[in-house]
Amino acid sequence: MRLQLIAARALFALSCLLASPVDAQDPGTASAQAAPTAAASEPTLQVSATAPETEPPPAGEKAPPPPVEPRESGPRAVTATVDARTGVYQDSDHTTISTSTIAARALIKDRVEITGRYLIDVVSSASVDVVTAATAAFRENRHEATGGVGYRDGTNSASAGYVFSRENDWQSHTIELGGSRDILQHNLTIGFGASLIFNDIWRSGDNNFKRSLNVYGGSLSVAGTPSRRDVVSLTYSLSYLAGYQASPYRYVIFNDEQGFRQAVPESAPGTRQRHAVAVRWKRHVFRNSAVHTHLRGYFDDWQVASLTFGGEYLIGVGDFVISPHLRGYAQKHAGFYQAQYTQLLNFMTFDRELSSFIDGFAGVRAAWLRPHLGPLDELRVELKVDGFGFYFFDFPRLQSRYGLIAELALGVSL
Repeated sequence: MRLQLIAARALFALSCLLASPVDAQDPGTASAQAAPTAAASEPTLQVSATAPETEPPPAGEKAPPPPVEPRESGPRAVTATVDARTGVYQDSDHTTISTSTIAARALIKDRVEITGRYLIDVVSSASVDVVTAATAAFRENRHEATGGVGYRDGTNSASAGYVFSRENDWQSHTIELGGSRDILQHNLTIGFGASLIFNDIWRSGDNNFKRSLNVYGGSLSVAGTPSRRDVVSLTYSLSYLAGYQASPYRYVIFNDEQGFRQAVPESAPGTRQRHAVAVRWKRHVFRNSAVHTHLRGYFDDWQVASLTFGGEYLIGVGDFVISPHLRGYAQKHAGFYQAQYTQLLNFMTFDRELSSFIDGFAGVRAAWLRPHLGPLDELRVELKVDGFGFYFFDFPRLQSRYGLIAELALGVSL
């Protein structure tokens, strides 16, 4: 039942990202599901409200915690962090998702970084998608494991990662590569990213149904510091999807030429090309506060177009950082999407993520950081709550949806 739940999972991942605004998820769950939420769900805490010194992380990644000065002089051989996050997503469309993650990170001589993470989603749903597919409410688990290695020397960086994700009707393998270089006395950073995602899709209870979907992606980014208080970045991303991009459970209902009511499996084009441009601006204001803003435009050859905008204000108060944030999104529907079909067409879908809609998120994050606490170099605690609402302009089955996301995270550095 993965395709019915991608939108909800994307919202949960997006909530994790709101604390450090980055690109929004690509529209259309029928293909957005190919992008794993590894980085989005990363439990690493980011609590600094001081002026950023380096480039923002690439789209879909979270920055590591602010560095803590070592207790003794000279570089440490190994610095280790362990982070855990748990959260609950609940919406008015009868979907609940409980997500737990644990991650570890080791930095060797301030140059080589090794990371690992495990995630589990526990999903229960009786949403409109599930009910209209003549399927009873269900409960399922998704498991995801991530590993990566990186190198940085103050001027250059390189990274590689692998993600494996599996559930009862979906399995994916992701390979990710990235790199960057500082120029102009570290005032400008040029970066790139590439990814390969191989997905296997099947239908629960049907051994004869098996499909595949491959995703090839790349990005280029430029980040600069026009002043000591500002970091501005521009990122262009491109992805190409080839394979099955419909839902194995969803059917489209229409009336044929004789007036009889017919139901046919959902169908979508076998390829999709996506483009996105994102601008992010981070500015240090006053003594202990910062503003993060982002704007993103998206379009694809399915004629979907969208605009995402948002911001966050980080306020430092002693050991605490309080961060109210908001985000808005508006989307135009796919060219072949119709609220009601009157005849059989080559491509037909009732996927609400391919309809026209708007949504909004608003919430607050409270983080506490204490360096040099007993045997720990640092202890971090974070609590975050977000409310959201959707309004669908041309999806008759569900005009609106609203919900709540709550998260709690704990991290330590050794």
